[in-house]
Amino acid sequence: MGDDGQKEPRFLLAPDCPRQSRWGVQRKSRLIESFILNAPVPPVIFDERDFDRFEALDGRWRLAAIGEFYEDKFALTGLELWLGP
Repeated sequence: MGDDGQKEPRFLLAPDCPRQSRWGVQRKSRLIESFILNAPVPPVIFDERDFDRFEALDGRWRLAAIGEFYEDKFALTGLELWLGP
């Protein structure tokens, strides 16, 4: 539990950092395009802070972009190879 009595999330994406993404919509769209095309994407690296609690060391903006895409927070734009169905 955290100091305020709330249960800490199992995966912490952005500890003590600004929540605003540094990626624009076009960069996020190209990441999603990479998944659609089955192109290689760098792995996400986690550190185990405590037992069964992890912190993203590398890849937090990629994870945030994926989450935003699934939450319909942006539309795909500026794609280079995949033009849709």
